[in-house]
Amino acid sequence: MSNEPDVHPRTQNQGQIQVSISAPRHNQPLPVIDKQTLTMQRISGLLSTRSPGNQFNDPDSSDIKLTLSSKDGISVSMNVHRQIVVAHSRFFAVKLSDRWEKQQKNESAGPYIVEIADCDDVEVYIETLKLMYCKDLRKKLMREDVSKVLGILKVSAVIDFDVGVLSCLEYLEAAPWAEDEEEKVASLLVELRLENVGAGEVLKRVSVDVTNGTDDGGDNEEVLLKLLHVVLEGKDEKARREMKGLVLKMLRENSSQNDLRKESLYSACDGCLEHLRKHFLQAASSDLTDASCGEKKWIKLIEF
Repeated sequence: MSNEPDVHPRTQNQGQIQVSISAPRHNQPLPVIDKQTLTMQRISGLLSTRSPGNQFNDPDSSDIKLTLSSKDGISVSMNVHRQIVVAHSRFFAVKLSDRWEKQQKNESAGPYIVEIADCDDVEVYIETLKLMYCKDLRKKLMREDVSKVLGILKVSAVIDFDVGVLSCLEYLEAAPWAEDEEEKVASLLVELRLENVGAGEVLKRVSVDVTNGTDDGGDNEEVLLKLLHVVLEGKDEKARREMKGLVLKMLRENSSQNDLRKESLYSACDGCLEHLRKHFLQAASSDLTDASCGEKKWIKLIEF
């Protein structure tokens, strides 16, 4: 998502960007420069718009100058407050530790300069930071679409913004989804390994929607295998047990509809046996104390 923060400032003159919106010819995609211009236009609106009393990007009261840059050449600076970002994000709490603060204070009397490079999406990163200043995150998120909330969820997970993660999960649990968004939701939750932090209900909804769908068996199979991976790799026993029942139900229903290939099921079982083999080898090469510590892991794999 991003590299380590850098303490060197980067000057960025956004005023040099000329915003020109024109319709593409013959339904051709927008050129890269036009996409960046439109992105900068939206970012400018994010930075300049705030409700009364909201201090986001307030140069008078802020104590950190934060610069976000992406691989595609977008770089944006904004004003944030150390107390707010540290209180909401463990990522910033570590990077803006007291030791780092003292070091910066000795070097400069002005605001602290922080740069985060290689952001996947600067616009979504800014929206996530802006949520830290919002009193009602859930109400704010209800105005967004599923795609935007998934982006915010990804950034929130990376910077350990727990309130943001939980608010996004609550949104996904209640919001309507389009058919093409089912796999995106399941894939992101599995990728971020959020089954242990409240994503169980969202994953349960994904599984129910998938088993009710009959249009694309290939997509059903892929989502099912990802949920199977959650059951095998999950560390939260309660969430794992809940997902286990759902996966077994999906296996029965997909089997009757011939949506699940034997090769895919064999691959999943082979992965389970491989995990079990590794645990046995670890136990064989260690003492009995270590073996007893790993006993629960064996039971989890054998039960499934």
